[in-house]
Amino acid sequence: MYEEIFLEVVSIVRNDYAGCLDKKGWDRPEPYLETIRRLEAQQALTPAKFHELVQDYLLDFKDPHMYFLLKTDAGKETDAGFAVRRYMDRLYVTSAGREKRLAAGDSIRALDGIPIGELAEKHQRELMDEIPERQNWNKIIKKI
Repeated sequence: MYEEIFLEVVSIVRNDYAGCLDKKGWDRPEPYLETIRRLEAQQALTPAKFHELVQDYLLDFKDPHMYFLLKTDAGKETDAGFAVRRYMDRLYVTSAGREKRLAAGDSIRALDGIPIGELAEKHQRELMDEIPERQNWNKIIKKI
């Protein structure tokens, strides 16, 4: 079942996506397909893991407007309660909505003990931009 869905996603982005001609050859679905097949054979592929694999595959297109949602995602929190911007090797809080322990202007040197520069290298594909001030850290913060 998951393999069929994934192949449909690949077909859509390769044929119907507005940027498919400009980004032809950017994607590599084969490793993801192999992982999906292996996990399905082991009966270890959960909806959450499949979602993660598809999201990672879509990162190949470097388009922040392209994403894959699960029906169960509708009720989940969409942010970490605060927003940040990166400058050099720090994240600066730009707004703190629900998160009362932070205030706008606070700086963050590390997340979970990992320096921001190291996290930026590790999550380079997800950040989608080499210019630190343009990077979107929301997904990374939610993971940590």
